[in-house]
Amino acid sequence: MGRKVDAIKCVREAEGLGLMEAKQRVDAYVERDPVLKAQFAERQLRMKRRLIQWVLMIDLLLIAAVAWYFFGGQKM
Repeated sequence: MGRKVDAIKCVREAEGLGLMEAKQRVDAYVERDPVLKAQFAERQLRMKRRLIQWVLMIDLLLIAAVAWYFFGGQKM
């Protein structure tokens, strides 16, 4: 995704466009090129998988912390 942001920045600087217009132009270019389209789709899929992994890891840590608090950490 970082390269797409860089492409949008370059288009904005080179052509003096606003953010929306530059993004639309880059998106249109990517849509016309099947190789780029496949690369961006693959990168988005990897990013989604990575996000899901982090969310699951955080959930497991929270569950472990709650379980420790209620069942192991508070002995009176």
